[in-house]
Parts: sequence; structure tokens; C-alpha cells
Amino acid sequence: MSAPKYNNPPGIKPFADTTYYSQTADLGAGLIKCAGQGGWTIDQGPLGPIPDSAREQVENAFRNIDHILREAGLHGGARDVYLVRTYHLDIDETLGMVTEGLQTWVGHRPIWTAIGVARLADERMKIEIEVEAKQHA
Repeated sequence: MSAPKYNNPPGIKPFADTTYYSQTADLGAGLIKCAGQGGWTIDQGPLGPIPDSAREQVENAFRNIDHILREAGLHGGARDVYLVRTYHLDIDETLGMVTEGLQTWVGHRPIWTAIGVARLADERMKIEIEVEAKQHA
């Protein structure tokens, strides 16, 4: 097996450079692991503003997942997700929103682990969503 290929789309690269990590790791054979995505907007990235609304953060996180996976070469974007891990500041508030996001963005029932946490890396974040995806044949 060859070494993973690490990816950072242009809008995310400045953040990735300051925090020393990658948004995705391409393990080959169409398998992509994606770092946790928060509620920032694609055009501004993690260094830009993050909305206060939990619903907007969840929706943006799914947009970010779709964007990051497409940038990594998965043509189906979020539709190629098979595993999801969600980290919630207030799981009672955001669990249903993530369920809606899975229905809208993923469109099938991936493996999912939901975890309530006391804090996320960016204090503005209310949700973080991490995924693994595999290119469909």
C-alpha cells in the first residue's frame, strides 16, 4: 500500500497550515477519511465567521463535507459517505438537525456515532462532523 495523499482545498489551506493538519487523507482505491467539519462557510473557511445558529452550523458542516470530498476526488461528495461521527455541544439541540442533514446530503443510512462533548476546538462551534467515504463504482 502506498502512503496516504493528504489534501487541503485552497480556501482551507491557510487554516490547515496554521494548525498543521489536513482536511482529508486519500488512502487509495477511492477511500477518503475527512477531518471534522464545522459550521464555517466554504468561501471563508475555518478562519472566517461561524454563524451563531446551530441549524446554520449543521447545514454548513454538511456543505463543507460535500465540498471537501469532491475536492478530494469523490464525484458523489457526501453521497459517498459510509461512516459519520458527530460531536455535539448540545446533543438534544442538534441531533435531529444532523438526522435531517444525513437524509438531505448523504441520502442513505451510513454508520453513525453521535457523541456529546463539553467543548470543541473552536469555541464558536456547536457541532463537528467527521466522515469516511468510498467512491462508488
